[in-house]
Formats: sequence, C-alpha cells, structure tokens
Amino acid sequence: MYGQYPRFKNSYFYEELTENFLLTPAELEFVRNCRGDANRQGMAILLKGLQYLGYFPESLQQVPGSIRSFMGKQLGLLTDFINEYPWETSTRERHLAQIREFTGWRSMTSQDKEELEQWLRQDGALSAPSGEKLLDCACQRLFQLRLEFPAEAELQRLVNGP
Repeated sequence: MYGQYPRFKNSYFYEELTENFLLTPAELEFVRNCRGDANRQGMAILLKGLQYLGYFPESLQQVPGSIRSFMGKQLGLLTDFINEYPWETSTRERHLAQIREFTGWRSMTSQDKEELEQWLRQDGALSAPSGEKLLDCACQRLFQLRLEFPAEAELQRLVNGP
C-alpha cells in the first residue's frame, strides 16, 4: 500500500494468499513442532504475519478469516482455533522468540531508530520526494534489515522528524 503503514486487507484473492501466506516446507516443519492445533495455527499466523506486515499482529482476531482458513488448511485443520490460542501467556512470548530466531527478524533498538532516521535523511530522502514515498522507503528498509516495525505513530515520527 502506497504511503501507508502495512495492514491486512479485508479480502484476498487466492493468488495473493499463495504468494504471501503459503508455508514453505521449512516453515511447515517449524510450525509442526508446536504442541496442539491452536498453537500450530497461532504460530503459523504469527510467522506469516511478521513476514507480510513487518510486525506481529496485535491479535489473531484482526487477521482476516480467509488468511486463517488458508493457513489452517495447510496444517490440516478442520476448524479455526484462534480463540483457543494462549495469547496472554508465556507461550506466546516463547513463540515470538522462536519466530524471531527462525526468521532472523528482531525488535528495533533505540540505536536502530537513530540509524533509520539518519538513513532516511541521507539516503531515503534522495529517492523519496514526498512524505508518503519516504514512509515507503522506511518500510522497505526495515524489511531489508529484518527489523520489526515500530508502532505506526512511532514510525511516522521517525519518517517526519520530531
């Protein structure tokens, strides 16, 4: 999406689902190491959510049903288990850490934020004549570096300056 913080769309064509949410054999093996259908589905959604959005979804309920269904079919699930996923537990925190280790993504540090601001001023601004394009440059840079996106307001502040 041009000039916007990444979000899930309301609906997806099958081609978009396969392009963005198809689990690779390595990802399937990784997810299948979880115990229980709810954990496997939650882990798969968190994994692909990070890769698609650049950050973990705030809740599994915000993930469109078409994505949840597509992910569930890949795992051989006959029903949607997101309401059974242990969201407010150490299990979720462990899953996030495992996903970060598996994918090479990491949370942004204050040093990373400073470096992004500097990069945007020096390099990003040269190819982005507008604030919207500069936001796109920032998102592309974060994806390249595998840095989890900060909250939307924080990213806007980094792009627009103090």
